[in-house]
Amino acid sequence: HQRAEIATNDPDQPIVQLSIRGRILPALVASPSEIVLRRVTNSRQHKFSLAVYCYRDVDFRIEDYELLDTKTAKSFQVEIGQRLPGEQITEEPFVRSGYVIHLTMLAGLGPGTIRQKLRLRTNLKDFPTLDIPLEGNIASDISIVGPDFDRDDNVVRVGTIKPDESVRKELFVLVKGPYRDQVQLNVDAIDPEGILQV
Repeated sequence: HQRAEIATNDPDQPIVQLSIRGRILPALVASPSEIVLRRVTNSRQHKFSLAVYCYRDVDFRIEDYELLDTKTAKSFQVEIGQRLPGEQITEEPFVRSGYVIHLTMLAGLGPGTIRQKLRLRTNLKDFPTLDIPLEGNIASDISIVGPDFDRDDNVVRVGTIKPDESVRKELFVLVKGPYRDQVQLNVDAIDPEGILQV
């Protein structure tokens, strides 16, 4: 909404007000605009869905897609559904057409931070691509927690110790997932032996 006042030399109407109202629409929108991976474990697959809306009265098509991070691309499956006409998308006003996209993250992806990006290729000349980020943390079914355990570096912080002192730290191993009742923990190796006791 914009308004302008225009001065004139008309003594009966020295000021004329001009009002302009309108709506500026995007060409393409993904909803949600990014996929955030929350509470995701690597022991099972996870499914996500998103919609891509086109606000132009054209024959909009998604022609192809690409996962930009090649290291994790094989851990995702992408399915582009049928093109939806605007009258089927009642919750989004002014939308002319769209697609529903189904994304599956397969089991077995290593734990840690993931930053993937789904790039959609379209037939729109001025918007040939649309990027949708996929970000978050993938947890393992086995994790270690404790008051002095740094999960980012996998390190127990013990601080400064005098030569004639010893220090004791307590850690907890948490086991989740479908095989939690079958997991057994054993001490495999201690390095250096004789100094550390587990």
